[in-house]
This record gives sequence, C-alpha cells and structure tokens, in this order.
Amino acid sequence: MEAFAAYAVKGEHRHQELMNLMSSKNQSESEPLQELPCHLIRYSEPASFKGREDVLNEISEHLDPAKGNLPPKRFVLTGIGGVGKTQIALRFAYNHLEKYPAIFFVSAETEARLLQDFQSIAVALSLDDSADSIRPERARDLTLHWLRNTDVPWLLIFDNVEDFGLLQPYWPRTSKGSMLLTSRYPNLGKSMNARTRLVEPFDQLDGARLLLSLTTEDENDFDCAKEISQKLGGLALGLAHIAGFIRETNCDLQEFHEIYDKRCDQIEVNSVTTNQAVFQYDRSLSTAWDLSLAALDPDSRLLLDLIFFYDPDAIPESLFQDGAKLSKQTELKFLQSRSKYLTTISTLNQRSLLQRNSTSRLVSIHRLVQLETCRSWSEGVHQNRYELAASLLANAFPPHHSGQPMNSSWNDCATLVPHVFKIAHHIETDDFLKPSPDFVDLITRCGWYLYERGLHSKSISILELAEKICLREHTDSLLLADVYTGLACNCKNLNRLVAAEAYASRIIQIRGRHLPEGHLQIANGWNDYGIVINCSDKMEEAVIAHSQAIAIKEANEDCPQALLAQSYSNLGRVLTRLGKLEEAGSLIERAIGMSAKRSYIYVYALGNVRLAQGDLNDAVNLHVQALRVRKEVLGQDAHYTGLSCHKVGVLRHMQAAPQEAIDLLKEALKVFDAIPELEADFARTSYKLGEILCECGDEEAGSQYKDKARAIRRKLTGMTQLPGELESYDDYDNLTAYDNR
Repeated sequence: MEAFAAYAVKGEHRHQELMNLMSSKNQSESEPLQELPCHLIRYSEPASFKGREDVLNEISEHLDPAKGNLPPKRFVLTGIGGVGKTQIALRFAYNHLEKYPAIFFVSAETEARLLQDFQSIAVALSLDDSADSIRPERARDLTLHWLRNTDVPWLLIFDNVEDFGLLQPYWPRTSKGSMLLTSRYPNLGKSMNARTRLVEPFDQLDGARLLLSLTTEDENDFDCAKEISQKLGGLALGLAHIAGFIRETNCDLQEFHEIYDKRCDQIEVNSVTTNQAVFQYDRSLSTAWDLSLAALDPDSRLLLDLIFFYDPDAIPESLFQDGAKLSKQTELKFLQSRSKYLTTISTLNQRSLLQRNSTSRLVSIHRLVQLETCRSWSEGVHQNRYELAASLLANAFPPHHSGQPMNSSWNDCATLVPHVFKIAHHIETDDFLKPSPDFVDLITRCGWYLYERGLHSKSISILELAEKICLREHTDSLLLADVYTGLACNCKNLNRLVAAEAYASRIIQIRGRHLPEGHLQIANGWNDYGIVINCSDKMEEAVIAHSQAIAIKEANEDCPQALLAQSYSNLGRVLTRLGKLEEAGSLIERAIGMSAKRSYIYVYALGNVRLAQGDLNDAVNLHVQALRVRKEVLGQDAHYTGLSCHKVGVLRHMQAAPQEAIDLLKEALKVFDAIPELEADFARTSYKLGEILCECGDEEAGSQYKDKARAIRRKLTGMTQLPGELESYDDYDNLTAYDNR
C-alpha cells in the first residue's frame, strides 16, 4: 500500500507537471506579454530629409488606419537606386509614431535578413517566453499570427523588395494593418493590388534647395547648387554625399563644383553602356563617391572597405569591436579602441556614407555605396580586405566546442548569420579570392549552429561550401574532418544514412592520418561513427565503435567528464536496441551523474530503457523531465523539444490519457511543420494523432491527419500505393532516424 501511495503521488505530480508545461505553451501563443508602443525601426530618424511632401501626403492618405480595413492598405514606392525611397519610408514612419503603436522596419532583400528581422519583432513583442532560443521560423509564424489577429494599428515596412516570391512566407495575408514597400521594380504593386508611386529624382530647383539646406544655406549659391544638382541627376543619395564632403572639407559650393568637374573627367565607368542616361547616372554617382572616398582618413576608408563584404543591413557594432579584440592584424588596431572606433564611425556617418543607430548599435549602408567602395580595387587589395573582414567575423562568431551545444549563444549567432552568408556569397562568386582556414572554421561553426536549430538544408549548403574550399585549398586537413562531422549529423537527422555513414567514415580516416592513436578527436570520430551506424541498424559494429571511443577517453587523463558521459550514453542506446537493458540503464545512469549540460539527452535515453523494461510509469516520468529541460534549455520550438512532445504524447496515450496525448502531439506537429526537412517526424506524429482521434470517435479529423501522413510516406519511400489495411505506427516510426525515436 505504501508503494502504491508513493506511486500515486508521483503520478499526480507528473500530471501536474504536464499541465504546467502545456499551460505555459498556451500562454505564450494566446496571451503574449506585449509591450506597446513597439517601434522597431533599424535606422535613426533621417535628419537630412527635405521635401517630398506630396509623396508623404499620398502615403498618409492611402494608409490611414482610421479608414478601416477594406480595401487592404498597401503602398509601394518604386524608383531607381539612390533616389530616396528608403528615406521617404523612414520619414513617414517617424512622422506617424503616435498613429501606429506598432511599427516594424524589415529588410526584404534576402531570406536570412527577413528571418532575422521577424525574429526581432517576435522578441520585441514578447510573443514567446523563450525569447533567447526562439527559432527564426517560429518567430516569423508568431509575428504573422499577431499581425493577423491584433486590433492594434500597425505599420509594416518591407524595404528593398527584390523578389516578391521571397516575400510570400512573410506576407501577413490580412486586411488589417498598413504595409509600405520600397523596390526598384515598377510592376511590383500590380502583383499585390497595391497603390504604387514612382519616386522621381529631384528636379533642378528642389535638388538645389536640398543641397543648400545641408550646406551653406546661402541663397547666393543657389545657381551653383542648381548646376550641381543637375549634374548629379537630382539623386538624393548623391546630394547627401556631396553635402557631407562639403561640410567635412569646409570648401564652398563653387570650389566644390570646380573639383567635381575635374574629377568627373577622370572617372572610368566599369560597365560600358550605349544608354546615355544610364551612363550619366553612373558617372555622376561615381564622381560624387570618388570625391568622398578620396578625402577619407585611412581608418575610415578601411572600415568602409570591410563593410563591403557584409550584409548591408543591421551590422552589429559588436562585430567590429569583438572581432578586433582577438585580431593580430595591425590594420585593425583602431577598432580595439572604443574612442577611435566612434571617431571613425562618426566620420562615415557625417558624410552620409553609412547610417549608425546609436540606440540599437547597428550600422547600415546603402547598397550603391557598398558597391562603389570596391570599384577601384586591384585583386591584391580585394584579397586583403576580404581576409580582414573574414577574420573579424570569425573572431566575433561564437565558438563551438566538440560535444557541447551552442544554445547559450544562439541569439549572437542569429545576428551574424546573414553576414556569414553574404561573405560566403563573395567566395562563391569571386573566383580569385582565396579563402583562409579561419573562414572555413567560421562557416563550419555557422553550419553547426544551423544544425542545432533544425535548419538542415541551410546547414548542409554552408558546410558543402566549406568542404569544397577544404578540398580545393586545404586537402585532407583536420578542418575537413570537422566539416564532415556537421554533414554527418545533418544527414543522420534527415535519415540520409548512406551519406551520413560515408561522412562519418571519412572523419575517422582523416583524424587517423593526422593525430596520434590516443587523441580525443579520434575518440570523437568513433563516437560519431557509432551513432550513425546504429541508426543504420548495424548495432554490433556500433558497440565496437563506441567501445573504442570509451577506451580512448578513459585512458586520457585530460578527457572532460562530459565527453566520456556522451560515449557511455551512446553505447547505452545501442545496448538498448540489443536487449541488454540492465547494462544499458547502468551506462546511461552513469552519464547522467557525470554531465548536467546534456542531461536532457541522457534522461530521454534512460526513459527508452525503462519503456523497454516494461516500466511505463518510470518511462513517462523520465520523458516528462526531458521535455521540461528541453523546453527550458532549447526552447519550445526546437526540434528536440518537438521530439519530446511526441514521445510523451505517445506514452500518455498508452496510459489512457488521450486528451493530453492529443495536445502534446499537436504541439509537436507545430514544431515539425515549421521546418520542411522534418517531414518524416511530421508524418509519424500526424499518423499517431490520427489514430488517437479515430479511437476517440473523431473519424473525420483522424482520417485527415492519416492522409497527410500517407502522402509524406509515399514521397519519402517512393511507393505509389500504400497497403492501408496493413500499415501501423511502426511503419511511420521507421521513417525517422533512430535517434529521434
């Protein structure tokens, strides 16, 4: 009776813990702790903005939230680069802070930047109680849900839209709210049934007024200002740069005009064109920027050169300062001094060569200015600037230690990922650039971060670039083994086991050629190989691999306990499959006692041992514990959290608690549905949910979930028909990697 009473109390506690887990999940979705007003505008208020009142009035009239939700309030600003579209959008936003309690400025040029900006919105609105670990895709979905359902007037600005197709997953699809877009493409508005306004360059008079307002304000210079404005084609960006040059050099307009005419004759335009208007436009800007760049001090010019390699939007100042701390490059010493850095960034900001937001400490640069910086580079200068930019980014990106997750630095990683992809793009497109080992290490760490977030396709793409570079520049290096580790893990999670095993084999071969027999990295290679071949049902070989890893680690006095615990747990998982449950349980319990950081993995494995031993209640207790820790450590939308939701849901169904099972399985589906690569996990959970719903009498909903699962199974297996009357949950469980069961 005492034992039964103890179990009853434990069961009651387990039920309450599950209820707490579910209630916290529901609260984060339905009752976000919003802090309004919330104005997330990357750029500072445009102090130099003048004119454009007719455009601002038209936008205000069309997007006025007081007019109701129909027709949907959408407005597109189009025009050539440098004409001032972004500045108009910013001016409109700052003019209407009181009208819109929520304003969000989003860069729409790349998917990486879209994800990063939507994640920032979700965090700013407190849409998830695990802000430090919220996955970008989930942040996007939470933000879109908020935009569709809130009654708060909001303004969403999509800046620099290049491809409306790229924008589709981020489009709110609601008649609520107001959206303002900027783009170079005049037909963009037609595809979304939006009001479109072509932003023309300033005419000669307005351009002269703008230039005078930013410089002398002396009406005697008006005629000279008109001539300068005409030569710059009335482009707002060019006029702003010229004004910055004039202020910094203390020359008058007439003196500048003479300098400009002389320099204009020397400018060689890179792209020859028969279109005189395009030629004049290119030459005018080239002259303006050439003058500005030539007058910069060496530190300011170098910093501008480095920014060429980064994503132009939202460059964190920490990239420069943190990256320079570890740098041995003498050219970068000025970045190690806060005062020198601020002086340098202030010079560039005052000349309108970049924009700095002192509140968010983010730096942004216009794409045309960014491209101009490299116009006159030789290949040697290009290589040098790339190496410096890559070293800064490599130093700033968080480290990855073998066997340890990066979750504590996920936010920092997410901020830097767009810049990693941008510099990787330069390597792929500029054949003469020679990437360094530090750069390969950088993109390998980035690939590991993406792997941890469940973004397997993106992780594989960046790691394959690292592999390509290694094979081309650093053949058979230990760095290549690290790259293969990331590729093996990604392929294993996607159940691409043939590829995973090939990568894991190469890890052992490379490290065996370069390291002494008892080196810990060789042990890690055997550990990774054992994990992969266990998923391939080669359990006996996996036992040998893990035993070799353990032997090396136990013989090495410097081996961290956490690393040894990892091998004990992995061997225990293999022994569980072989039916050696007592030995498996003992090994995994030892691992739990040795390493707290990865306890959620080991507790999950021990729960599977107890289930195999027939102790369902203890199995549930352990898996609930693993779910709780995964939510706390990895976040509610992490892949492994979804796996724990699925597991506990299946076990609660076995304990005759169908409603809890349904809720948990639906929670798991939300995680898997947000990551396309996890379709095998989605199919398994969907099939199980369909089974339970059918058992509970909801045949229609249950059949729908089962049909979704069958469609994915057909796709993954290549079967055109499935024997529905013979299929079982095991068929779907086998679609997933063993580690995910």
